[in-house]
Amino acid sequence: LASSGEAHRVEKEAADQAPRGETMVDTVTMAKPEGSWLKKLRRGLIEIDAFGLLLLGFGWALVLLPFSLKTYARKNWANPSLIAMWVVGGLLLIAYVVYEIKWAKMPSAPRRLVFNKTFIVCVIIEASYFVSGGMRGLYWSSYVYVTKPWSYQN
Repeated sequence: LASSGEAHRVEKEAADQAPRGETMVDTVTMAKPEGSWLKKLRRGLIEIDAFGLLLLGFGWALVLLPFSLKTYARKNWANPSLIAMWVVGGLLLIAYVVYEIKWAKMPSAPRRLVFNKTFIVCVIIEASYFVSGGMRGLYWSSYVYVTKPWSYQN
């Protein structure tokens, strides 16, 4: 199965239905998907949270795309199409969060992960590594210019 959450649910349902004390056979490996290919496709799309991932992908694309297009747009940041991309992208990201909380059967970021203190600290540490690497790259050329006896030609 594509999702460990789904595997746990199948195991729990099978364990709840079995008589007490009976040895369980691995139902995840034994179970064969039933139904037509359309039902299998629908189940697979639900398991990977396809709609949520589309909202997330299009939201980030529309938020970040104006940074690349601003040099080619008339009036730079005052261009209405760039402003519309930002607004629609922001709305799609908000819609993603609301969809994941309220309607997603198998969310791409489960609650137990999002509110896990260890996960949050890891994200903060990784963000600080990202920022520090960017700062080092930003000042590297001036650092080399000051510390080494090189000229612009070298």
